[in-house]
Amino acid sequence: MEAKNTKGHWAGTAPLLCLGILAVSTGALFIRLADCPPLTKAAWRTGLAALILMPMALRAKPTTEQSIFPWKLCLLAGVLLAVHFATWITSLESLSVASSVLLVNTMPLFVVLLSPRISGEARSPRLLAGVAIGFAGAALLPLSEGLAAGPEGASTTLGAGLALLGAVSWAGYALVGKRLTHRLPLFRYLAVTYGAASITLILLALANGDSLIPPDRNTLLALVSLALVPQLIGHSLLNRAIRQLPTGVVALSVLLEPIFAILLAALFLKEFPPTSAYWAAPLILGGIAISIRRSEPLP
Repeated sequence: MEAKNTKGHWAGTAPLLCLGILAVSTGALFIRLADCPPLTKAAWRTGLAALILMPMALRAKPTTEQSIFPWKLCLLAGVLLAVHFATWITSLESLSVASSVLLVNTMPLFVVLLSPRISGEARSPRLLAGVAIGFAGAALLPLSEGLAAGPEGASTTLGAGLALLGAVSWAGYALVGKRLTHRLPLFRYLAVTYGAASITLILLALANGDSLIPPDRNTLLALVSLALVPQLIGHSLLNRAIRQLPTGVVALSVLLEPIFAILLAALFLKEFPPTSAYWAAPLILGGIAISIRRSEPLP
């Protein structure tokens, strides 16, 4: 019976998971097209999505076991999401799309390291070999880009560190969300966490002296697209998948995101991966593939 339920979850969720990955992959493209500070981009992304989800969240009826609202965990998830977007979007200021997206997508490696403590999902020590391979590939990107950048290499190294911090915070956000699977309706969880993230990002932007008003129409269109496509569609569908499938399955599927993001950057921005990406990408993606172990069998 349990195997049938697992197969049913996978069959029903797989198409939505694929759509979510495609939608999330457009994030770097819209970020590049928006001409405003990184924190402003992040605030618009989460804030507009939260406003759109609010009516559905208010109509969602919790079950008996969802009667106690887990405010602390929701706020923690929101802050982690804010850190993720603030750091990753800022990393795009000094890194290529390929390097930034590959580094932030080391998230599954951090899920493997953190999940036994946070989510209770089992981890085999042999999977640490995959983690080591993945991080070896991640180290190649800032090292080679920093050397190629010359005097500006320090900012490249900082950008790489921010992208990795974005990966850590996204891993924490995913694992906290997994704990809330049966404690909160999906729309209510998304509206609260996106809202908490947007408030955090707005405060950070104001403290940094950044304007929250788009300077032109093209930037406004890019910000609205950023909120609607990668956030409202992409991240929401990934959150839904995390609730119905093992975290490792979702993390493994998200390996397609950097591939699609790099293709979109090449197609629309004429931005091609640095030479180091061709060496680092197989190590990062291969290390992730090795390190992720499914806690439930796929059909």
